[in-house]
Amino acid sequence: MDQNLNPQFLIEDSKYEIAKGPSKDLPLLPSTVLDLPPMLHSIRNQVFLLNTDITWTAKEFEDYWPYLDSVWVHNQTRPMTQKNVQRSYWYCRLWRNEKERKSEGAGVRAKRMRTTPSCEMKMVMAKEFDAEIKLQKVTISLHTDKKSPCSSHNHTFDYSDSIKLNSAVRSAAGQEVAKGYTPAAVNRNLQGVKWAGNRDALKDAGGTYLDLKAVHNAGGDFRKANPDIRMKGAKEEWEIQLNDCYDNLQNQGEEILSAKIKATRAFDNEESYGVVYAKR
Repeated sequence: MDQNLNPQFLIEDSKYEIAKGPSKDLPLLPSTVLDLPPMLHSIRNQVFLLNTDITWTAKEFEDYWPYLDSVWVHNQTRPMTQKNVQRSYWYCRLWRNEKERKSEGAGVRAKRMRTTPSCEMKMVMAKEFDAEIKLQKVTISLHTDKKSPCSSHNHTFDYSDSIKLNSAVRSAAGQEVAKGYTPAAVNRNLQGVKWAGNRDALKDAGGTYLDLKAVHNAGGDFRKANPDIRMKGAKEEWEIQLNDCYDNLQNQGEEILSAKIKATRAFDNEESYGVVYAKR
């Protein structure tokens, strides 16, 4: 290992231990929430360690990367080569630029300072495209240079999971909240309170440190990114609401008669608009 290890972050018997598979005391039941790609636990550990190059098809990259995007932070992307290969460079999320000003933790929010030592682990991702610039293959490998000849992390994978929740788990939790379930109910379900398979899947997916606050935030983020048109109508301009209502009634077929109306209010002489409808 090329870095000085800090024992504080490599305690074997603490909660920050190396990522493990499903607990042996739980039956292997399928998850009711998470649909995991094959051998996810093994693949996640391979991408964390980078002992060898890993090559995926475009579909495999789409399936696996969301479970790993919390470990690595994008640094830069090089222009595409003449052979339609584009390389991007990624740093471990715990990498720190020592030249940057360190937070004193005494701002308005008085945020707690993260005391983790900087991790110099770096990765290169090579994407290969066809003549039509359609992704065909992705190769992930260790990146070393003279300035940082690091070949391994100075912390465990489990510790990385405790710092940042990956987008796959966040999306799954957010979708459940968007269905109408409370964040507390979603958290209990994913933690396997009643269904052990959910707890097994959550662990393999890197969601060991999922908590109620994370589920609540994931629900808010998912709703913001995927607004439900059934719930945003009252926030639209009245003209849009009027037209949406009228169009919906028109699409009901010949059984529904509908018409737009306009009336003058007696108390302020302002015009008011609406829609009336009736069944034939």
